[in-house]
Amino acid sequence: MAIAFHRLCQLVLTFVVVLALALFSILIIKGISGFSLNFLIEPMTNAGLSGGVRYQILGSIILISSAGLIATPIALSFCYCFQSLTEFRRPLITLLHALNSIPSIVFGFLAFLFFVIYLSWGKSWLAGGIILAIMITPSLSFFLIDSLKALPTKYTETAKSLGLSVDQRWWKLYVPLLFKPYMTGLFLSLGRAAGETAPILFVASVFYGASLPTGIRDNPILSLPYHIFQLSQEAYDPQALSRLWASALLIVLIVFLLQTPYYYFWNKKRKGIQHAKLKLTD
Repeated sequence: MAIAFHRLCQLVLTFVVVLALALFSILIIKGISGFSLNFLIEPMTNAGLSGGVRYQILGSIILISSAGLIATPIALSFCYCFQSLTEFRRPLITLLHALNSIPSIVFGFLAFLFFVIYLSWGKSWLAGGIILAIMITPSLSFFLIDSLKALPTKYTETAKSLGLSVDQRWWKLYVPLLFKPYMTGLFLSLGRAAGETAPILFVASVFYGASLPTGIRDNPILSLPYHIFQLSQEAYDPQALSRLWASALLIVLIVFLLQTPYYYFWNKKRKGIQHAKLKLTD
């Protein structure tokens, strides 16, 4: 029975890997033909059928950068509360799980009601950054909390024996130790934010007629996810389809680059653990 289950798991894993490689291969084959330097640095013309995606790239960078800057203090606050206010740990974790389970389309609709209707911002890059920050806060918070729980208790005990207050322990001990896990979790979360379409569709992005923002109110931006969404509506046109494949390949590469630090730090940590185990066995 155990052997049959093991073989079934191997079969499923093989199928998933082959499927992923096949999809990625198709994406490269279809997208590479429309990929060029001009595609990356030129602005879009002719409703996306020619030109490049310069402002879509810059717009996506603005969105994920603002999301990261806004999510950082929120996630650190959650982590601080988890460490310092032990009686609120269960409600805090429940809240993070609830936020993490909300569909992105619901986030977009609520952001539309608040920023566009209630605050009368119109479409705004900042509204997009805020809603993306709220979406990635749970994953970043969980990453920091798990890293905090993994720290050896001797650090806290030593800090307490030195008479450090809760705030002093947080800023002088935990924050420096959490820097690498924070960077890892941040890039992993930004990889998710880079591919989100539904929230920015409601509050931040347009297909054409925008460049770089000059303010907050009525300052939409272009973005790669929304650009792909719009081109997919014109996929019957060969030119639009070629641009669609190239844009899809580009956003996959961006997400891959954003997640590379995660795999680097994870591999470095794994090697450190293996090295420590070898020292213990010697």
